[in-house]
Amino acid sequence: MLKRPIPTEAMPVVEVLRRDVPRPDALPTPRLIVAGSAATLLRWGGDNCPEQCPMGLHPLARVATPSNQHHFPPCNDSEITAFYHWFDCETDPEAVMDAIWPPLALVLPGNARP
Repeated sequence: MLKRPIPTEAMPVVEVLRRDVPRPDALPTPRLIVAGSAATLLRWGGDNCPEQCPMGLHPLARVATPSNQHHFPPCNDSEITAFYHWFDCETDPEAVMDAIWPPLALVLPGNARP
């Protein structure tokens, strides 16, 4: 279950992800991330590839965990910040995956993925 819905300001990031990034086959997994302070965050990858947040899965992302428009050109800084503040507070991998990339049964007309 999501702790809170995706903020309206973060929706441009979600729309870009839905349009350009196929729904991953695997759920993100909790990873201990140490950057200033330690936190357990949901990420894809690991082992032989960098740990990525959803924006890092986008082909235009310049880093695995974008934090500004220079790292994730499709969106502006405030949209990116709103998205990663929401995503990094979430702990349920399945709920996050379904919120960003709804299962095909939940996709409504006008919100279809390619």
